[in-house]
Amino acid sequence: MTRHFVSAAIPVVPPPVEEPLLPPAGQRTEHAFLHMDLDGNVIGEVVGNNVTYGIFLDRPNQVSYEIPVESRLADIRFTCPYVTDFQYARNNEIMIAGLHTEADISLNGTTLQISGQDWKHYFERRVWPFNPVDPGASFFSRVQVDTMDIARQILSIALAEPGSPAFTINFSSSGILTNYRIEPGDSESILEKVGELSEEKPGFDWIITPDRQIIGYAPEKGTRVEYPLEKGRNIADIALTNNGIRASHVFGFGAGTAKKLGVVVENPLVLRRYDYAQDYGTVIDKDALTRLANRDLAAQSNLSLALTITLMPDAADDFLENVTIGDTVPVTGDVQGYIYINDYYRIVGIEGNVSDNGDETITLTVEIPDA
Repeated sequence: MTRHFVSAAIPVVPPPVEEPLLPPAGQRTEHAFLHMDLDGNVIGEVVGNNVTYGIFLDRPNQVSYEIPVESRLADIRFTCPYVTDFQYARNNEIMIAGLHTEADISLNGTTLQISGQDWKHYFERRVWPFNPVDPGASFFSRVQVDTMDIARQILSIALAEPGSPAFTINFSSSGILTNYRIEPGDSESILEKVGELSEEKPGFDWIITPDRQIIGYAPEKGTRVEYPLEKGRNIADIALTNNGIRASHVFGFGAGTAKKLGVVVENPLVLRRYDYAQDYGTVIDKDALTRLANRDLAAQSNLSLALTITLMPDAADDFLENVTIGDTVPVTGDVQGYIYINDYYRIVGIEGNVSDNGDETITLTVEIPDA
């Protein structure tokens, strides 16, 4: 095998492959990976072994896979973290696309282990622009502007810097006005900034598609889907953590002119008092503040059940064809006689594991949806 010595200071720009290594996209049935250069040119394609993937709402999606060391792509020119990109296609559909982030190989090993994260991770590697010649030009301030609009402006300004990939931003409005500022020299990542804005209640979700569309959903992504998850039908296991009731009273705080606005709401059915305080930022209307506090009370005064659901191996295809991240589905099952689950849960994490023989196990992280 030819060895390639690459200076860390010189970007690797591999040439596009002349012929596809696998059948066209419409004919693929395996877990296929496209490797691409920074301009989007296809370097090559390979079927991954021992594939694991994760699709999430609150953090970058991720994937890992192995390829034989004999593969043409097991070469630093064609697989190099932050120098090559990837697309992961499962049963002809591109599920995750983004940047290679790690490659592991050993002298006596038989495989190259590759990891990648989706385009959200790119914004973990970007910070607010800084002009050392004119630091004051980096100052950013907005007063009573919609949180999604501020997020759009932050992303747009960051992506206007030289060397940034092209993205399309599709944000509408969250309906939440806030004050926001960024000081010159701020070192927080762009991902953190957009994440903080998305968490201002009632918040918004945002994803980045494989073709680099940044899409916002207010207040959240997903719909209610009548796709039953049932023990004995498509559920292999339910792991449960019961954190109990978190609050009988919610203290909700907003903004005011002469004094701070606040409300207290309670659930009289909770017999022992537990308090929960939430700052709703710049909310200045008492009715709106009460609605937000009551919404949190509905969640805080009910049992906090953390559920992880493992699907039966033969349920993977049907589930992924009918349900996507953010959707809410009915879940039914008895957990060892401790509790009987029969409620709607929102899918906030989908993790898959594909063994060498092709068996695929999907594990779901779910939560009670907001009222």
